[in-house]
Amino acid sequence: MVFGKIGVKKMTLKELLIQYRNTTDPVKEAEIVERWFVENDFEDLGLSMISRLSAHKIKKLQDKLSFAQSWLPSKIDVNCNKEFANDKLTADMLNRIITYCMLSMSLPDDILEWAKENIPNINVPRVFFMPTVKYLKERYNIEFKDKPQWEF
Repeated sequence: MVFGKIGVKKMTLKELLIQYRNTTDPVKEAEIVERWFVENDFEDLGLSMISRLSAHKIKKLQDKLSFAQSWLPSKIDVNCNKEFANDKLTADMLNRIITYCMLSMSLPDDILEWAKENIPNINVPRVFFMPTVKYLKERYNIEFKDKPQWEF
């Protein structure tokens, strides 16, 4: 144990690890780090890390999106899906849903509401990223009008 300002005892990370019996559980490890910040009065230091951690997370999500876009064409092609030739909004919304599916992310509220209102009235496009059908059904219980029954 180390003494800080005015004789206040400071906990070292090593001491906390020993208390937690050298855990490798990520949840417990996060608790150790949080406890270290709190017990050592370092909350300000921890808060200053939030913007850097956010930037790291954003970069990871952008990298995932770039990777997904690089290996799979994710756009509804109006030349293959003539039913969307005059319906750019539907094509754009389906493309957004495909992107969220490919990234295994939850749909934002506005897109989810659109999907609930519109997808039950649409047949699955002829050229479509089929895991999106499963994604919508399993996560949101949303099905296309023709309710495709493919094995995934």
